Amino acid sequence: MYVYMYHVQVSEDEHYSLEELKSDLSECRARHVHVVVDQSFSGTLVKSLRRSRRHQHIAVYASGRDSEYSFAGDFTTAWTRVNHTRLCMKDVFRVGDLSAAVD
Repeated sequence: MYVYMYHVQVSEDEHYSLEELKSDLSECRARHVHVVVDQSFSGTLVKSLRRSRRHQHIAVYASGRDSEYSFAGDFTTAWTRVNHTRLCMKDVFRVGDLSAAVD
């Protein structure tokens, strides 16, 4: 099963909590899940999943640490400019010079 999520406009009062995301991800039966997070304080998700035994099948590519801001979609823009057809996900992160954000 493949799930594609697209950029969707949501109301400002809608809230998808970290715990709700973790619950949804823990119920996912895929062997490998890749999550690209481009928002301020995205490292919070990385830290939370790293401590969890229920989320070892998840790789998170975050725009920054848990105390850093993300600016105007720069991470997403850089991510989409890299040629994904011949690179592994971890290499997209490295080649796109995106790893500098979270070293």
